[in-house]
Amino acid sequence: MDSRSLDGSQNGRDRANSAGNPKSMMHSSSVLGLDSMIEARKEEGDLKRNMVHIEIPFGKPIEEVYDGVHNGPVLGSGISGLVRLVSHKATGVKYAVKCLDLGLVDSAEGLQQLREEIFIMCQLDHPNIVRLEEVYESHSEIYLVQELCLGGELFDRLDEQPDYHYTEGECARLVKQMLCAVRYLHSKGIIHRDLKLENFLFSSTSADSELKMIGESPCEHYFNTFYIQHHQRKAD
Repeated sequence: MDSRSLDGSQNGRDRANSAGNPKSMMHSSSVLGLDSMIEARKEEGDLKRNMVHIEIPFGKPIEEVYDGVHNGPVLGSGISGLVRLVSHKATGVKYAVKCLDLGLVDSAEGLQQLREEIFIMCQLDHPNIVRLEEVYESHSEIYLVQELCLGGELFDRLDEQPDYHYTEGECARLVKQMLCAVRYLHSKGIIHRDLKLENFLFSSTSADSELKMIGESPCEHYFNTFYIQHHQRKAD
């Protein structure tokens, strides 16, 4: 099978971005219009935004690239599907893969929300936001390959602290990282609709682990967390 990537390459794990106009995806052969996102990025040629690799139906199946897609350890579950631990066959690097059942999206509005969520996630590149690495689409499912965070939720880590609170210094370190993530989103005209402790994960179990924002809890709904806010400045 051919492998369609955002930069036009046919195989491998070449990186490219999938950000384009969501409205232009409505007449796409891909259910979510991911092929239109590919073409839009190829035409723009913006290398700074060509980050997320995408595979569409009839492209390379995710099972050829990762081990554990269907039988890896479950990291989270919910009505939208499972999040599993997988490893890249060529490099051995571990990732979290979120499998979304397209059959659960039973309206055009739902598909549009999911499409826009992926569109936004493909634009994000910040050390305090969990990174979307690749997107694979089959005829019935969407697979989101994301950076793996093994340190657990901020909510749980806080609960483990003496007297259920951090020291002032540690609290300042964590709040700074949270605010850096929020500021980055706002600088791109994006707002997060569900800021809470459960939506911040530690990258590792170490005490000084970096904190990373996620779009939503793996156990909850999978779209409509990020939102593009179009600002209109008042005349001076």
